[in-house]
Amino acid sequence: MYQGKQRIQDPQRWLNEVLGPGFERRETFHIEDYPRLQMKDFPGRAQHCSITGLTSVFMYYSNQGYDYLPKNEQTMFQRIMRLARWRGINLGQIGFFKGGTIPFFIGHLARVTWRFYGYLDGKAELHSFLQSGRRGEPEILMELDEGRPLLLSLSSGYYKRHTVTVWGYEVWERQKQNIPENNSNDAGESSTENRARVGDFVINATGIERRVMLVINDHWSPEKRYIDLYSLDPAYGGPFFQFCRITPPEQL
Repeated sequence: MYQGKQRIQDPQRWLNEVLGPGFERRETFHIEDYPRLQMKDFPGRAQHCSITGLTSVFMYYSNQGYDYLPKNEQTMFQRIMRLARWRGINLGQIGFFKGGTIPFFIGHLARVTWRFYGYLDGKAELHSFLQSGRRGEPEILMELDEGRPLLLSLSSGYYKRHTVTVWGYEVWERQKQNIPENNSNDAGESSTENRARVGDFVINATGIERRVMLVINDHWSPEKRYIDLYSLDPAYGGPFFQFCRITPPEQL
């Protein structure tokens, strides 16, 4: 089951409700210096989640010693917005239509931003997925482990047509549960049907079920929120999704 229109604020409660009890948190990683900027912090009625996300990432690198980048978040936001408008990447407000940013060009916009500020070796790559989110797990976790936040754009569910910034993850595990085939939940669905809606598990040789919860800034609230990475699977009702990795140049 994709998390659908539900917002995840408590991973353990979410896992208990969807998969049953027994999960324990085994790993936790957060990029502590990442600034959780909100869309409401910036001007304009148009949708600018992607611009806000990019602003938060570039402000993070500004605070990490990339001194050619602005130290003021409003300056950074306005510059990225102008670069997006000049290239037709952000459609802005047209009458009652709120165009927003075209997600397929987020990587290009990040590269343009690096170059505008003189970082010719700054990189950004966009990765799109039509299959399970587990296929993106190694690269996503590697980026986070290296201290590099990334942008995640989703096509449906609670974050439909929205871009969030991933700044950490939690790994939850439990011993494989043996649930009788004739069990059913309150909705009359059998346990096997419920598991099919949830998505197949990653189970290692010791019989451990594993779930990866991405820690996100949804740019609507400063609170820590989550996305179940394994639920990003079109086969189980999850969305098409893409993530943008933004890599700074090596510092001298």
